[in-house]
Amino acid sequence: MVPALLALLLAGGCAPVAGPAAGSPPPAGPPAPAASPPAPAGPPPTISPVPRPIAETVVLYFPHRSRPVLVREVRRAVRRGEPPEEFALRELLKGPRRPDARPLALADLVPAEAAGPETAAGSGAGPENRLPPAGGAFAPAGAGAPEPVAGPSPLLVGKVIDGTLTLYLSPEARQALARSGTLLDLYALVNTAAQVRRVERVEIRFADGSPLPVGEWAETRSPLYPRWDLVEPLPAAEPLDPGGP
Repeated sequence: MVPALLALLLAGGCAPVAGPAAGSPPPAGPPAPAASPPAPAGPPPTISPVPRPIAETVVLYFPHRSRPVLVREVRRAVRRGEPPEEFALRELLKGPRRPDARPLALADLVPAEAAGPETAAGSGAGPENRLPPAGGAFAPAGAGAPEPVAGPSPLLVGKVIDGTLTLYLSPEARQALARSGTLLDLYALVNTAAQVRRVERVEIRFADGSPLPVGEWAETRSPLYPRWDLVEPLPAAEPLDPGGP
């Protein structure tokens, strides 16, 4: 009976269901959801090419009006992105606010529109962001020398290399220093620049590359180190200059 039933089932075409063929890809699942589009990018940040002005404290050294010493002046002034040593020397060339100090001999060569009220007639409102540019024939050369630009000025500030800052003086500045007949004007520059941490010494040269005459007009090619012994001793309390910003 059983063999007959099996024969009947086989004859009726009942056969086991075959699985997927070997090597065939698995059946595809439901489609993946579409990725959301990226968020639109906002406008790029605005970067101003002009540094933000900052009021800073600067220490300056000026020759005394009647004694062979330098006097110290602390003032607040606005720095507009220039290097700190250039910022200090720019304030130095504006002249002193102390009544017992005198301007440097070089200050007479600074154009009135670039000088402060201490050295120039009028309001003293002029460009404050850089030292006045160099004169037409004032084109110093050498390692670290700044690019020559147009306009009158007694001074160009070079780079600081291994602790040495190079200053370039115009031919007119050379004559002004000779007329002053004192080293105080030179060391006012040196001591003021040396207030900046990275400046250890100052090399002062003229536009033609000649070295600076020092002392009783003996020449030296060595940089000048600050002379703190030339500075008048500080009083017990030194107030900040009230004329600053």
